[in-house]
Amino acid sequence: MTEMKYKIVDVNDKNLDEYSLFCLKSRFKEEGYQSKIGWFMERFKEGLRIKLLMVYEGKKRGFRSRGFIEYIPGKYA
Repeated sequence: MTEMKYKIVDVNDKNLDEYSLFCLKSRFKEEGYQSKIGWFMERFKEGLRIKLLMVYEGKKRGFRSRGFIEYIPGKYA
């Protein structure tokens, strides 16, 4: 069986904390990190969508985020 080399994940308000999109995960308590989380949560209410590219980097490293795209309805852009 062939292993997947990449996958695209839909990031939303329920799984945002599972993925690295910004800031270092070690800084959960930092004010800037918390502000960005709040900003994302408000944008999700407006229809923000995030697609995260996860690339498989071998058994030792597993899947790593290597890029993302975010988009929102034009009236909120």
